[in-house]
Amino acid sequence: MVQATWGAGEFTGNGIVRGVWTGADAKIQRCIALSKPFGYMHYIRGVGAEAEARFFAVNTVGYLHRGLPAVDWEAADNTAWNKYVMRGA
Repeated sequence: MVQATWGAGEFTGNGIVRGVWTGADAKIQRCIALSKPFGYMHYIRGVGAEAEARFFAVNTVGYLHRGLPAVDWEAADNTAWNKYVMRGA
């Protein structure tokens, strides 16, 4: 599983440039070259579900039907959607 995108392009830092991790494609291309299964994921930052979905789709379109798309969301790091977390479950 390779973390590919964050948010909707507003974040830069730690190897991420405008929401895209610069090392993701090399890792994914290596998996493809070796015929290894792979997944690619988007970290939900809570800046708007539609904007983030579109950003993820546009920036990973070349992996569609080749790998498993996924999302990551962490309540402790994302208060935007924290109200949807089931407490005590």
